[in-house]
Amino acid sequence: MKFDVFTNSEDYFEEDKKYKFGITTDGKEILDNEKETVLIAYDYIDIDITDYCFDQSCLDGDDAYHYFFTLKEFSKLTTKKLTTELHHEYHFHIYSKPNSKLISLVEKISGTSFTPETQPLIGQFALYTEENASRSSGTKSPRIYFIIGKNAVMHILFYDPFHEINPGKPE
Repeated sequence: MKFDVFTNSEDYFEEDKKYKFGITTDGKEILDNEKETVLIAYDYIDIDITDYCFDQSCLDGDDAYHYFFTLKEFSKLTTKKLTTELHHEYHFHIYSKPNSKLISLVEKISGTSFTPETQPLIGQFALYTEENASRSSGTKSPRIYFIIGKNAVMHILFYDPFHEINPGKPE
C-alpha cells in the first residue's frame, strides 16, 4: 500500500494505533511483529520533567547524529528483527523486569502507576558505548529509553547520557 502523507495521515495515525498508559499490552504479539517496520513517536518524550530529559547541555551534535542515524536504521526494521538478530549491535533491550528507578521515571512522566498487567514494554538502545562512563568524568555512554507499543510504534522517553538508569545487565 502506498502511503500518501497528505491524504492518509489521519487514517493511519488513529488514536488506537499508539500506546496508551494503563492498558494491557500483549508483549509477545508486539515483539514477534514481522510485518511492520518501527515507527517513531514523541507523544511521551521527556523534554523537561526528569533528570533524564532531552533538555540537557551534554546532548551535543555527536549524540544527535548517532540518535538520528540509529533511528533511521530502526525505521527499516521490524521489532522481531531488532530483538532477535540485531539486539547486540545496538544494545537494544526490552526489559522483562525494569528496575524500580526506570519504572519510577516512566510513572512520573505518565502520571500513572502500573500494575504487572498494565506495565508497558520498556526498552533501551545505545547511541554508542564508552567504558567507565560517569557524570563526574564527563565520559558518556548514552542510552535512549522508550516504550514499544502495538503496530511497532516506538515512543521515545529519556536520554540517559551516562548510562545511569539501568547500568547493569538487562533482565
